[in-house]
Amino acid sequence: MEKARTVSWLVAIGLYGIGDVASTIALLELGMAQGEGNPIAAAAIESVGLWVLVPWKIGALAFFFVVYRLVSERVSSYVAIGVPIGLATVGAILVAWNLGGGLILGRNPIPIF
Repeated sequence: MEKARTVSWLVAIGLYGIGDVASTIALLELGMAQGEGNPIAAAAIESVGLWVLVPWKIGALAFFFVVYRLVSERVSSYVAIGVPIGLATVGAILVAWNLGGGLILGRNPIPIF
């Protein structure tokens, strides 16, 4: 079970943490996206700059890791592994969304993420 937890967190960090941020920043920097679709993130980018996404995503990962630890201690580690698996799934969807919209269409098809 320990190996599964480690692998699931590595995949979650890779897809949700690095993949989403890297694809978003790259597409915005290259001008292949019309802008950030998330209105809260768009406002933060507008006021602070594009790189605000990095600490923002680190904070989100830290929050979900705390949730994971709390669920592990109070419920079950078998239930808690759903947290990194869920993050990895969301990360895969976001990366596919970013790359599909940016590289294939040249724009975000529906700017909601």
